[in-house]
Amino acid sequence: MEGGRITAVKAALQILLRSLPSFNTRFNIISFGSHYTSLWPESQLYTAESMEEGSKHVEGFNANYGGTELRSALDFAFSSRIDIKNQLISMSLLPATTAMREEKVPTSVFVLTDGEAWDVDRIVQSVEGHCRRAKDDGSLLRTFVLGVGNQVSTAMCEGIARAGKGLSVFVAERERPDAKLMGLIKAARGGVIEDLVVDWGDIEEEKEDEFEVVHASGGHTSSSAPSQLPPPPPPPQQQQQPPLNLFDELLTVTLGAAGS
Repeated sequence: MEGGRITAVKAALQILLRSLPSFNTRFNIISFGSHYTSLWPESQLYTAESMEEGSKHVEGFNANYGGTELRSALDFAFSSRIDIKNQLISMSLLPATTAMREEKVPTSVFVLTDGEAWDVDRIVQSVEGHCRRAKDDGSLLRTFVLGVGNQVSTAMCEGIARAGKGLSVFVAERERPDAKLMGLIKAARGGVIEDLVVDWGDIEEEKEDEFEVVHASGGHTSSSAPSQLPPPPPPPQQQQQPPLNLFDELLTVTLGAAGS
């Protein structure tokens, strides 16, 4: 990341940090380039203190991570997901009931990037695999992508979002990310529609309307198909008027508006 792009990413992260749900939300910040690091070893409960720590961490971002080694960072994010109910049970803050152990917490992974990766196919396959395993386990895992700048790989961003049942949006270097990021957050907080079935009902074949053709002789014929109607009579021919002679002393010319 360079110049305006790192500034745009930092601004977007600050907005994202302040827009997370305040109840029972956990979050972590993972930086990636030629390698990846995380703010905490595992996701932390979202509080005013943890949000402030995350905000300070984002302000210290520099474009010093090198390339775009995204797959390992995503694998770490996916594998470090924590079921909040299970953690509360392990801390003896909730009774260890079977129902609570089986309840899963949805997870959204937001990817903010300005570059491109050389192994896009493997990244997309990794996202698909993690999301499929989460679904088989009864959990919901989705990925959302914000691409920044003109050099970002649209194929990579759209591929990650599509594989993760999420959404991807793009902003220019000097464009304010507020509106598009809010749309991304709104989509992440919405539900997922799966196994949709559309029933159009019984589609009946269109029937041709029946009508009667009335003949000049007074008879009529029923028909369900269009018939050849007689052509309308030609308009009456206008009677030829003799040419006007403006020098004829016996001619009276009347000028007036039409219809008078």
